[in-house]
Amino acid sequence: MKQFIDIILHALTRVFTQIIDFSPRFIGGIVLLVVGWLIAKSVSKLIGKLLGQDAIKNTLDKLSNGLELPQMGIKLDKIICNVVYYIIVLIFLLSATDAMGLSMLSQQISHLIQYMPQLLTAIVVALIGLYFAGIVRNVVGASAKSMGIRPWRLLGSLSYYLLAITVIVSALSQAGIQTELITANVSIIIAGMVGAFALSYGFASRNILAGFLSSYYSKHHYKEGQILEIDGKKGMIIAIDNISITLDMEDRQIIVPIHKVLSENVTIYK
Repeated sequence: MKQFIDIILHALTRVFTQIIDFSPRFIGGIVLLVVGWLIAKSVSKLIGKLLGQDAIKNTLDKLSNGLELPQMGIKLDKIICNVVYYIIVLIFLLSATDAMGLSMLSQQISHLIQYMPQLLTAIVVALIGLYFAGIVRNVVGASAKSMGIRPWRLLGSLSYYLLAITVIVSALSQAGIQTELITANVSIIIAGMVGAFALSYGFASRNILAGFLSSYYSKHHYKEGQILEIDGKKGMIIAIDNISITLDMEDRQIIVPIHKVLSENVTIYK
């Protein structure tokens, strides 16, 4: 019985000794965490005030609008302040775990801190890439609209998403994420999208192309004043343009699509 009591007393003594030894380190770690939290909060507020200055605020607003962040309820200045805040907290958390002697936890936090620059670089690459993708979308859309291409919005959006996917894959690679499988799948998807768009647009524009060819052909064979019979309709040509021929049939005038001069039998009367 005495031996059993001695074992319990010895175990309790070791526990209390460890608690007494750990208490100063624990208190020191808590102090470091509190100090780090206060510093992180102060620095975050200071950076928030700096970002609130007119010149910097206007630049951030332009970047946010280019990335369409306001539509998603995201404020770029808040993101920057939060990133700075958590970096400082992590640094002091590492110091606190070291002071407490929690080596395993300290090692994991150290790995996380070492990974932060790589992650931030990937985020910056993604933001800059998406910003320029938005510029390209506007340029492509405006150019297509000025050229009279009807699906100009679709062309602008397609160029944006193609660039956005490329940028995001590059950012993931920068972050150390294996992207070989993603790249292969994205390449297949992009190829399919481009092929489908080219096929559908070519199919939809076949009449336009036929009209241009017919217009070129008609300039050398038809002229105003001639009497034609096209698709069973006989009349005198009173106007020719790139898409149609206008015939005067005495009692009425009809407009015949110009591509019919290639697809239908045409009779020219002297």
